[in-house]
Amino acid sequence: MGPAARGERRRAKTRAAIIAAAEDLLGRTAPESVRIEDVAARAGTAPATVYVHFGTKDGLVASTTERLLTAAFEEVAAASSGGGSAVERVVATGRAYLRMLVDRPALTRYLIARELRTDEPVSPTDARIDRQLEATRIAFEGLIQDSIDAGEVLPLDARLMSHFLFGAWVGLAALSLEGNPRPLSAEDVIRSGDQALEVLTRGTTAGGVR
Repeated sequence: MGPAARGERRRAKTRAAIIAAAEDLLGRTAPESVRIEDVAARAGTAPATVYVHFGTKDGLVASTTERLLTAAFEEVAAASSGGGSAVERVVATGRAYLRMLVDRPALTRYLIARELRTDEPVSPTDARIDRQLEATRIAFEGLIQDSIDAGEVLPLDARLMSHFLFGAWVGLAALSLEGNPRPLSAEDVIRSGDQALEVLTRGTTAGGVR
């Protein structure tokens, strides 16, 4: 391996360490409370190095969030396209989406904050994430509609149900965030989500889905 390749490998390793440090801190507090100095210390590098890689704190937060989303949506897509009936895939997707949020508190905090930023300019990163989230919701809406068309779920508005569930899962995952005044453990959140899915499917199908 030549000097150029070693240098590129070293830069990639440093960048990954910085993003991992940022993800950990963003999972514990709001982005505005995260300092570059703290990220650098946790990553074992200098603050100047963080700026070299990401330019600004906003650039770091954007890169961290997008990396989280890329990995998370691959998991959700795998659940959506798995085997089983349409309603079973609805349940599997719901479980995967909620697990995605619980396992990535930085992403949950981002989604909560994004919903509240209704009067601020939309950044290019926010716009890309918004499109990705909406594409995922639309795909989930399609799964619900497939369940209805197959007679597995009683007729309902698939669009409204998909919006309700996506919003409910973010709120439920927020109960496991560090510092929540009414906290639930991560496993309690997952169990709550499973119970809700069972109630929903029992309320719309003859036998429900387990």
